[in-house]
Amino acid sequence: MNLSGQKNRSVKRLIENIVLWFFIFLIGALVILMYMKARLFLPASPSIYKEYIFTALIPVLMVEYVLIFLTFPKTHDLIQKCGISTLFRRHYFYFILIILFIIGTSFIPNPDVALIHLISGIALIVCVWSNLTENIKPILMSWFPISLLLLLIIINMIPPQGNWGRITHLYSFRTKKPIMGDGGRLVPDLNIYLRGLDKAIPRRFVTNSKGFRNRAEFSRQKSKDHIRILNLGDSFSIGYHLDQSTFLGPLLKNKLSSLLKSDNLEVLNAEISDPAYGLYYLQKFGVHYEPDIVLLGLCGNDFVQAYSFAGPDQRFHIVDGELKLNQEYHNFVNPIIKFKEYKYKANNHRLQGTENQHQSKTSFITLYSLKGFQYLSIIRDLKETLNIPAINNPRHYEIINSEENFNDGIPLIDGFPNIGFYLKNTTKPIEEMYKTSFELFQLFKKTCDESNAEFVLVYFPTPFEVIPSEWESLCKNWGLNPADFDLKKHSNRISYFAESNDIIFIDTTEKLIASHTNEALFIPLNAHFTEQTHQIIANQLAEELLLLLQ
Repeated sequence: MNLSGQKNRSVKRLIENIVLWFFIFLIGALVILMYMKARLFLPASPSIYKEYIFTALIPVLMVEYVLIFLTFPKTHDLIQKCGISTLFRRHYFYFILIILFIIGTSFIPNPDVALIHLISGIALIVCVWSNLTENIKPILMSWFPISLLLLLIIINMIPPQGNWGRITHLYSFRTKKPIMGDGGRLVPDLNIYLRGLDKAIPRRFVTNSKGFRNRAEFSRQKSKDHIRILNLGDSFSIGYHLDQSTFLGPLLKNKLSSLLKSDNLEVLNAEISDPAYGLYYLQKFGVHYEPDIVLLGLCGNDFVQAYSFAGPDQRFHIVDGELKLNQEYHNFVNPIIKFKEYKYKANNHRLQGTENQHQSKTSFITLYSLKGFQYLSIIRDLKETLNIPAINNPRHYEIINSEENFNDGIPLIDGFPNIGFYLKNTTKPIEEMYKTSFELFQLFKKTCDESNAEFVLVYFPTPFEVIPSEWESLCKNWGLNPADFDLKKHSNRISYFAESNDIIFIDTTEKLIASHTNEALFIPLNAHFTEQTHQIIANQLAEELLLLLQ
């Protein structure tokens, strides 16, 4: 009996160690990836790097050390000799411990970190449970689901991922110099991989020593036989979640070089956030690179942002035909709050829009993080391979953040999509925002004329301007009457201004509508463009810019 009992204990111990080392391997891989992710934050945000190390990495590393400690035979003997109380031998104690752990991780602000802590913590509790009670059942019952969840997280974190803005942007919206660098707001000398929103395929992000999203280096003085295009814009122009070679800048360079049958073309890609910061950049840095053409990309939030930074008493003001820092600026005036009383009265007394759970009081409960597994890129790719229909979720701009606040109407200015710009009836805030942006565009034109460069406005539409079903869905969810809106009004207003001020205006809306590839034009659940859309726009711009260069 003694030999049989010893043999059984040896087999149990062997199985337990195999599972332990499997957990150690997976959590170790997770620690490495978390450290690599933390390193991504260091160039742009040292404070975030330290915060991530202390709140995310170190707790998981401690779990790893305890699991390794449990593999030593002397540890097992020591635990048995410590006189563990009866409570620790009760199975229900560990269920209570797991529940308390779930509740505890619910207070972690970052849902992704909470999820990692939850799963690695449960792995630790199960292993300790097995050791203390000399019961192999907890490990046998839980090793597969825990391992699967850890593996999914690991695959999803290859390459290390993070908020593109926090990793790639060096200059925040500051009031003191430097506002930005030669290449705009991006971190110089980046050469990293980030995971895209649409697929798990790694997306390369490269900046040169000046901070342009280009591999090539550029001197301020341009060669006489070269054509130089300065591509200014925010995430739409600079390729949010797209690879280094598949966003507007390089695609435009390749297409236009092919049409010109010349390799003497340069496209400099500078991230500038909005027209106000764009004009400041152009005056301080851009003109010194002697561009032949300056492209300014406009998307759904640019007019609001321009007003946010160059409106009355904001960070910038116009003095003697130049945009300068407002030395008397003290407090940011958010136009969303300033104009909050301007609302559209919805048809429905109670809105039908989907509530955004990530903005609700329960937003950081880790159970919602577990639910979020269905949105992992690896899961989406697997569904696509197996032809499983994707979950029909609204885009971010469709989500009602707080239904109570919207029952008395939909804000005309909300950051995005700002439906006030499409409302047929003119309102005061919309006119104020047009006034600010149009003043900036006139200064863009003046600055470019003084530098012998052509100024070109490029309009990027929102999904509901291109895809009829998107607009129908938004009207239904928000109780909008389509007869009250004109989806061409915003672009037509810009076009009329541009024509009146001798500014070249290129509207990409019709080209995208004519592509008949609605489902592939925008990133899932997002309003940003896919690689295919960037290619369509690059082709259109190349053909129209060719007329300027001939």
